[in-house]
Amino acid sequence: MSGTNNEESIRFSNVFNDANACTLYRLGDIFWKIRRFLNIGMEAVLRENVKVVDQFIYKLINTKIQTLHNLEDDELPLKKRDFISRLLETKETDPKYLRDMVLTFITAGKDTTASALS
Repeated sequence: MSGTNNEESIRFSNVFNDANACTLYRLGDIFWKIRRFLNIGMEAVLRENVKVVDQFIYKLINTKIQTLHNLEDDELPLKKRDFISRLLETKETDPKYLRDMVLTFITAGKDTTASALS
């Protein structure tokens, strides 16, 4: 991923997996809303994980925006090679919307790949 180094990508992957586990843990914890309000236990971990995920995704989006702005007209085909570029082509620049779309595709791809492999 451009704009991120391998260490950041690995950290994102680990934190993303932990966040999924924390969310799944809510199914068996009837007090999760209280824990979230008090910011304790798995809910505190989840809150920190969401911050890391958001930082990674926003950095990725901002890097892509800068890259697209720096490309010359003769490099236009390079603009259309990835998902974020295509989203930006639609003139959709709301960072929260872009983050949500990227996370949706990451989640869908991860779950689909895991299911196919098993």
